[in-house]
Amino acid sequence: MARFSKCSLQRLRYYYTSTTSHSSHPTHFSPARLRNVWISGLLDPSKVTLTLREMLYSGHVDLMEDARKDIIKRDKEHESYIKQESWVSEVRALKKQPGSFTHLKWLINAPTADSITADLTFFNWRKHKMSIMDTTNCFDFTSEVKNALGAFDSAVLVLSSVDGVQDQSIAVDKQMITYQLPRLVFVNDLDQKGANPWQVLNQARSKLQHHCAAVQVPIGLEYNFKGLVDLVQLKAYFFHDSNGKKVVVEEVPTYMEALVSEKRHELIKTVSEVDGKLAEAFCIGKPISAADLKEAVRRATIARKFIPFLMGSAFKYKGLQLLLDGLLNYLPCPTEASNSAIIQSNNEEKVPSSKKQLNEII
Repeated sequence: MARFSKCSLQRLRYYYTSTTSHSSHPTHFSPARLRNVWISGLLDPSKVTLTLREMLYSGHVDLMEDARKDIIKRDKEHESYIKQESWVSEVRALKKQPGSFTHLKWLINAPTADSITADLTFFNWRKHKMSIMDTTNCFDFTSEVKNALGAFDSAVLVLSSVDGVQDQSIAVDKQMITYQLPRLVFVNDLDQKGANPWQVLNQARSKLQHHCAAVQVPIGLEYNFKGLVDLVQLKAYFFHDSNGKKVVVEEVPTYMEALVSEKRHELIKTVSEVDGKLAEAFCIGKPISAADLKEAVRRATIARKFIPFLMGSAFKYKGLQLLLDGLLNYLPCPTEASNSAIIQSNNEEKVPSSKKQLNEII
């Protein structure tokens, strides 16, 4: 079994530097333009597709024809396939394209269903370097994977809008707390029957003790899921085409104005409880601009006092653009990340962390 260790990371660097252009190397990005993110949360193929579909969406993955057909086949058989088989995000072939960044990953092959699998992925998004590790099994964190988590500065907890907070969600969230990772939540599967993101939000507050609020409101649910309203920018994003890659930005629909106003007020109130600067403006009734709210959400998230909730359907590519933007807008760069860790066996004592930037390790 290939292990996620320093040796594996060194191999990653070898293959990574040998297959990418000079301008794409991580060391050519300032720390402010780096995001090192751990994605985890569900032992579920709909979650597992998140990283791969982010790559496809960002335009930095070139799949050979057999892999394309495999993805199409899985799309067509989505509902029945989910019930029959769990699968990892697997790119069968990667080719370098002139002028584009090549996606590279190291897949840990799990011999049993109880072993951890991880995907380490690099790609560019809006002139930022994204380094993402996706762990697909939530029950047995090996020492190698735990050591690797020390290189990451933030996290995304993926929850299903149908199944809500599960036991593995709680286990993963505890790991994110242990490593003191600022995090956001991605509520997936809004296109699925029974989707209820607001119920999931309430579960996160009660079961995970998250101080959280939604930064988006879905436009329709289940088969009627069409897009998202950004509560910070007050813009509506409609996803067109079968893969949702065509995004049309419009004003908030009239019929949603009351709900959007209510949820934005809830967002501002929740963030103001942990951010003094926003609280000042909120208490005197000062209008909150998009820029002020965005900065307040970012400050509170990086301080680990607030967890923003984003939404979408990874399987249908809907919401991935806004999720990637959320990684940039709300999660820290390496220089903003915490430099301490918690020892759970010693009354949660804080100790200096040996965390290094991911590009230093690989």
